[in-house]
Amino acid sequence: MDVLRRFSLNALITLLLLGISSVSYAEIIPPISLICPCGIERVNASKFEIKFSIVFNKGVSESGDFTLKLVFSDSILGSGYIGSQVVVSSLPYSSSPTLLKIDLPSIRMDEYQNQYLYLQLSSGDDETIDRTALNSVPILFGDRYGSQKVSDPFTFGSLVDFQYDSENFSLQIGEVKNYLLKSSSEQLIINIIASDSSSYYTKFSSTLDITYNLVGVGTVDISGVFDHLINSHLGEDPAHTSLIIQLKRGDIILVEYLLDVLGDGVIPSFGPNLNNIDALLDTDGDGISDFNEMLIGTSVSEASDIESTPIEVAFTYGTTASEQYGAELTARLAHIIRVGNSAFENSGVSLNIINIGSYNLGNDTTLDAGLILEKLKGREDIFSNIDNVLERKPDFFIHLSTNAVLDIGGLAPVLSAFNDGLVQYLSIYDEHLNRAAVSIDNSS
Repeated sequence: MDVLRRFSLNALITLLLLGISSVSYAEIIPPISLICPCGIERVNASKFEIKFSIVFNKGVSESGDFTLKLVFSDSILGSGYIGSQVVVSSLPYSSSPTLLKIDLPSIRMDEYQNQYLYLQLSSGDDETIDRTALNSVPILFGDRYGSQKVSDPFTFGSLVDFQYDSENFSLQIGEVKNYLLKSSSEQLIINIIASDSSSYYTKFSSTLDITYNLVGVGTVDISGVFDHLINSHLGEDPAHTSLIIQLKRGDIILVEYLLDVLGDGVIPSFGPNLNNIDALLDTDGDGISDFNEMLIGTSVSEASDIESTPIEVAFTYGTTASEQYGAELTARLAHIIRVGNSAFENSGVSLNIINIGSYNLGNDTTLDAGLILEKLKGREDIFSNIDNVLERKPDFFIHLSTNAVLDIGGLAPVLSAFNDGLVQYLSIYDEHLNRAAVSIDNSS
């Protein structure tokens, strides 16, 4: 399925859902949504600063606690792995967007090529609330610094003041934060090491008592004499120039932080620093967003003339629609398609629905709209053999029934749900997401 076709499916879904007046969305809409501009900035070796806004979707007293996650994936907004997360305490209701700046722990991970990152808001029971993609071009992501585990997230919230000469040092960190360790104390091991990323020399090791306040913030203030001269190893191993602080709980490394680089080396710039993808920005005003033009290889600064995108639909039906319309079913379907395409044309939407086949699947009198989507996704019941009888794989399956049986005018999954206008990079056909149920007698 080509790019423009993929990005036009939501326009088709919008048409499918016209006239649905019997559905109440109040229960399924989360209390808050994520509002961009959104940005992620790597502030130091232990944390990101995340900037975004939330808006309340309905009149509730508060948002409830929610989790901010940084997810990385090999496709835009596809399933991926949690790169970091932090729980955000419940926010009071506001009629206008609430701007937030959240410190997010940097979590150590191996470097992976061709990664896409996105921000995700999840509810207290880990249901997705909203999300937004941060890069349209894949990047290299990951490094050794920061917390070692998502489940034990440490950040250094303030400047790390590290002063040293060949024999002595002092280290002050005003904010060592772990939001999971509120109002508690523990004894940690602190190491200062000289490393080349594969091995290291320990220059100082001691125990450290740390107390966390009500929000999980403690301090580090330590000074002393190195156990070994800071540069004593360089004659033998000149590559071990990275000075790193380790905090350990027993034998378990909790966090690593790059303090300095010996000799002429410099501390690298950590990344990534990213802003959300603007799926609607259209610099040349040709009706194709800059993001889509990047995908199809057309110019973002010169208007492109793209032909209407065909959306190939396989229509299925059963005894319900055939008994309602009999021999006139084909004519009724052709009329609906003509009306739909006229609506797109009159609205300036470059989209054309094409019927690539109609298939009678048998008795569907017990299948309401929800069951149709469920059975079609699982290729169960009357849909068990649908892939084998197709003349051509469609962009979309639409099962035709009636208002009385479907109990709704139409139902379809929104393929860019939570995605800020972007359709996921995945095989919509193979994942069985390209499905809908429509009442063919719906007057809308």
